[in-house]
Amino acid sequence: MREAIEVRAPYDFRRMLTRIQSRPTSLTWVDMTAGQWARVLYVEGEPVPVRVSFSGTVEKPRLLVESPIVGNRQALILAEVRRLLSVEVPLEPFLAQAALRPEWITVLSRWAGYRVILDGDPFESLVRTVIGQQIHVAVAAKLVDRLVVRAGRRITFEDISLGVFPRADTLRHWSSEEWTALGFSAPKARYLTTLAAVAADEGWNGKTFQEMSDDAVMKRLLPLPGIGRWTAECFLIFGLGRLDVVPAGDLGLQRALQRLYGWSQKPSESEVREVLAPFQPWRSLATLYLWQSLLP
Repeated sequence: MREAIEVRAPYDFRRMLTRIQSRPTSLTWVDMTAGQWARVLYVEGEPVPVRVSFSGTVEKPRLLVESPIVGNRQALILAEVRRLLSVEVPLEPFLAQAALRPEWITVLSRWAGYRVILDGDPFESLVRTVIGQQIHVAVAAKLVDRLVVRAGRRITFEDISLGVFPRADTLRHWSSEEWTALGFSAPKARYLTTLAAVAADEGWNGKTFQEMSDDAVMKRLLPLPGIGRWTAECFLIFGLGRLDVVPAGDLGLQRALQRLYGWSQKPSESEVREVLAPFQPWRSLATLYLWQSLLP
């Protein structure tokens, strides 16, 4: 399959790849120079490799999707690529709102066209978010990669070898010793095993949570062990692509606002929500741009 897909401008694919590049795992392959990204998707429960190539400009973007799959699943593959790459996210209203604020001009001049590349299907994204709790992103990426290597499945496409994220029914059966041998703490091993069991029992797939409101997703996830508000909010952003979420307790977000506005100390959670309130219903985009503003 070789299919071009339309993209809503502005769209800066190379800027988007910086988040993936800063968290390298065998799940994804990136060529920054060529503007290419590859990974394995789950389509109707089966792993499918894809490679996406960017051409054109930020204002006239074009994406080419390649996969060895032919036939009826092509439309499903393209739909999942569009979702993961935030192709249809409307940036213009957020950019217009941010441009009214002088403090944001530098951020916009560097990052306009940035959108998030989602982490994968709901199960993969939530596992990765739990892994990333209270540790550096580089350490979290290493733990994710160890998990993928331990699971042992790879797919090669166009000479690119890609790891395949294990399914919930596999991870639910890992012992505590298997998790801790990879560097996970005993509590986090319990959280992930429980999460895998819940996902397997409930049959989570790419459509899980799709029709649920943000509040409904939060109410479903917060009772699970090891999942607090920050984890659920980050999952809404990086797993489901929800556009109006503020993880106000995130220290990086607080630090970004402190630096942007020149405050003497980090804002409280209530102050974060107050400052970002004018960006409704695009507060996830404001959050993403603030996080990106911390990069050198």
